[in-house]
Amino acid sequence: MALCWALLSAVKSQNLIYNGEFYGDTANWYTLSSTMSWESNDGAGISGNGSLRNESSFNNGGSFPALSNQFPVKIGYKYLTNASYKIPSDSAVISASYQFAWYDVDGFLIAYTGYVWSGQFPGYDQWLHLTGLVEPPENALWGELRVYFEKPIGGTTLSYGLWDDIFVFEDTIFQSNFH
Repeated sequence: MALCWALLSAVKSQNLIYNGEFYGDTANWYTLSSTMSWESNDGAGISGNGSLRNESSFNNGGSFPALSNQFPVKIGYKYLTNASYKIPSDSAVISASYQFAWYDVDGFLIAYTGYVWSGQFPGYDQWLHLTGLVEPPENALWGELRVYFEKPIGGTTLSYGLWDDIFVFEDTIFQSNFH
């Protein structure tokens, strides 16, 4: 996977996630049940300061996502993904993950991918990365990336974390059977 990211950094590919670097706000992202805000003084190494802060005060053992706007996908293509996250040491968050939701031509949800997961207690007060390669189902024309933080069961400590440098690139390197 590191080779893929090295190749992508040399080639100007278009990030399909609008505002995945969070330079000045959290536009084109939304949440279902948590509070989202822009964190101006912290960010991952690629894009620098600016990140999405997502928090939830109800520690029920579930997870709370931030969702990207939908982006177009092509049948038969794979997509390289990076999501950088930071769990502060004063947060109750116990893990981070992401998954894709896929939609058909009519905008109906047709499938989810499995989760790319950090493992429990992955590290605190440092920027870490989740990376992957995914292929949408054949009838998918739209994708949506969902980035999650997982909460513990019980306790009163606020569950929150930061996301930055979220990229989804069309994998054109291996589309021509170049191996």
